[in-house]
Amino acid sequence: MEETYAILRNSESFFHKTNIHIVQCDAKVQQDTIITSTEELAQYMDNFRILGSGGTDFRPVFEYVNKLINEKAFHNLKGLIYFTDGYGTFPNGRPPYETAFIFFHEDYLDLNVPPWAMKVVLGPEDLSIYDKEK
Repeated sequence: MEETYAILRNSESFFHKTNIHIVQCDAKVQQDTIITSTEELAQYMDNFRILGSGGTDFRPVFEYVNKLINEKAFHNLKGLIYFTDGYGTFPNGRPPYETAFIFFHEDYLDLNVPPWAMKVVLGPEDLSIYDKEK
C-alpha cells in the first residue's frame, strides 16, 4: 500500500475529479474507502491497517464493483487495480471494465491470471524512484 501511495502522490493521477475506491477484501469485502484528494489519501495512509484474515476470494470485489456500477456510483469507470499475492479464486468471466492484478516481486509465483486481465509484477527497481519520497 505504501508503494501505491507513493506512486499516486507523485503522479498526475490526482486531477480535478478523482474517485478512487480502496476496497479491502479477504473472502468478503471488509471496507470501501473513497479517496477524492491527495489529502484524503495521506490521511488514509496515516491510519492504514489491513482488515480481514480469512482465505482470499477475488470474486466478492468484482461483485461489489458491479453492484456499484448498477447503482450508478461510477461515471465512466476506467478500471480495477487489484494488489494481491495471487492466492485466491479468480472470477470466471470478464468484467465490463479493464482489470489488472498487481504482484510484488517478492510475493509473486507464476500464477494463472485469467486471460482477460493484465498481470503486472513490480520489482524493487520499479519502485526505487519513489523511495526518495518515503
